[in-house]
Amino acid sequence: MVVGVLCVLLAVHLCEVLAYSAVFALAAATGMGHLTAGGEPIGPLAYFYFSAETFSTAGYGDIVPEGSLRIIAAIESLNGLLLLAWSGSFLFSLTQQR
Repeated sequence: MVVGVLCVLLAVHLCEVLAYSAVFALAAATGMGHLTAGGEPIGPLAYFYFSAETFSTAGYGDIVPEGSLRIIAAIESLNGLLLLAWSGSFLFSLTQQR
């Protein structure tokens, strides 16, 4: 049961990362800002990578948001920190019940 819950949580978090990457791409397409790597614009797959590192609060710094995307990145990191911590505490309580 714990493994099933873990797989579901992983799938949910991947969907959240995908949703944020779509928001980044849409915001960049509408001119709200863009992501750069070494001063050059990045391709579409890098939006998912940036979103995953921001959601997990790893923040490697190899891709940098500019313009209004900085606000979205800040919100995503806070959201990711909260949701990942909640998932960890939920899994801990689930294993304690067993």
